[in-house]
Amino acid sequence: MVELTPPHDVLDQVIAPHLPADPVLRSMMEQSYRILADHPINKSRRERGLKPANCCWFWGAGTKPALPSFYEKTGKKGMMISAVDLLKGIAVGSGMGVAMVEGANGGLHTNYAGKTEAALTALLEDHYDFAYIHVEAPDEMGHQGSLERKITAIEYLDERVITPLVERMDQSGQQYRLLIMPDHPTPIRLRTHTAEPVPFLFYDSNVILAERREYNEYDATESGNFIAQGHQIIDILLMRP
Repeated sequence: MVELTPPHDVLDQVIAPHLPADPVLRSMMEQSYRILADHPINKSRRERGLKPANCCWFWGAGTKPALPSFYEKTGKKGMMISAVDLLKGIAVGSGMGVAMVEGANGGLHTNYAGKTEAALTALLEDHYDFAYIHVEAPDEMGHQGSLERKITAIEYLDERVITPLVERMDQSGQQYRLLIMPDHPTPIRLRTHTAEPVPFLFYDSNVILAERREYNEYDATESGNFIAQGHQIIDILLMRP
């Protein structure tokens, strides 16, 4: 394995100490800068006040995992809706379906409605039991250090994914469970991932709760509902022993 540094872990730092030790990869990165620095696309971006995409950065190398079949493990037929290749790869490796949504790009202006519609189609028409909608924008805006855009990303998630999804599922008359959560924090002040516990919201359309809470870090902490092993939450969602 080659040691590679995630770029979002070294934001605003001198990059030389974090370049690959492997001479071939390091040479490729250096050559990519010479090729891309004055590329017409980057000249145009600079003229428009945008940052140039002027270098390749290698990271995230790994080995193919031996993933169990999602269906064999859970007895559920699952669908992945994501713009991120990592999530698509996990889905393919575990035998899940992968929805290809036009305009889904992992950015702030991704096709939220298309992702929502893909999940509803999978659940209500194509006989899938489980749909995973992944939205990258809140994490990306955290890496950018933009409080305003991160808030916007969360508002878009609420308005364009969660609200229409719940409304359509309620209209369908089918019972369903909903889990909303990030996979990790990406604080604005740090612009990279941290390891603190994340808030999660679990909803069952067949259960009426006497107490209502807001979905935020404070209320999550006050609730006392803590799952130390994060991978176990999928079993709670699917009601597996």
